[in-house]
This record gives sequence, C-alpha cells and structure tokens, in this order.
Amino acid sequence: MNMGSLYLSENRIDNLKQRSKRCVCSYCGGPLTLRRIIFNDVEDARVEIFCDSCDRIEFGVEPEIYSSASNFVDNLEFNYFEGLDRNEKTRKMNISKVCEILAWGCKNMGLTNRGGFCVPVNMAQSDWAECLMMKSADIDTEKTFEEMVEEIACRPL
Repeated sequence: MNMGSLYLSENRIDNLKQRSKRCVCSYCGGPLTLRRIIFNDVEDARVEIFCDSCDRIEFGVEPEIYSSASNFVDNLEFNYFEGLDRNEKTRKMNISKVCEILAWGCKNMGLTNRGGFCVPVNMAQSDWAECLMMKSADIDTEKTFEEMVEEIACRPL
C-alpha cells in the first residue's frame, strides 16, 4: 500500500470526519474542521483534522476531557511547564498536556474508543468542579472526613 492511498483511504477520511464533528481542539477547546494539507515532500494531498483558531493540525479530544482538563488547570493552578512564564499560551499548553494524560487514561481504562466515550459520562458541575484543599495540619485522624470538611467549611477566610 503506498503512502497516498493510506492517507486518502475512505475509512480514514470517515473516521476523521466523525472525530472532527465530535471532538474539540485540545489546545483551545475550539471546533475542528477537515483540511487538505500539502507537504513539500509528498505529492499527494493529505486530509487532516485542523483547528482554525490555533492554525494547527490537531487530532482533538472529547469535549468532556477538555472541560475536565481546563477545570483542573484553572482550579488547581497546574503548571507542567514551570520554566515558562505564566500566560494564556502556557495555560493552553497545560490544558493540552492534561488532555493528553486524561485521554490516555480513559482509553487504557476502556472508557473511550474510536467513537468517543463508550460509557455514560456525568459532567454535572457540582459533581466535579469543586474541590477541597486541606493543609496537613488540618487533618485530624480522630475525626471522620465529613467532620473535618464541616469544620473547615465553617472557618472564616
């Protein structure tokens, strides 16, 4: 099978069409489109998933994964790229990195396949958008978790 037929096979094109409709850019969360990309050393044009907002080839991630990754980066101030300045570009890079990790985990746990999630996903904000951060000094092994949460929640900021 030559390279041109591999890249232009109907099955591949159909898979890319479905993925571009279902997924979002892992970098910006924007919609994806199909675009013919012409490489200098390859005569045949290739069809790739593309993010027009970022002007880049992008395989994309499930919207639920992007939403979770964005929430994780923003609320926990996750920074994989510590050597770089904190700005919108590094925020997007961090979200993309967390998307990569979450997508890998979901795939390896059998939660996703080529068609997206293969189990129902509950994205209710109240179920995953809130977290409680405690200092080790706040942990009392004599109390239940619920008692500690109640005690911390009632403290003035």
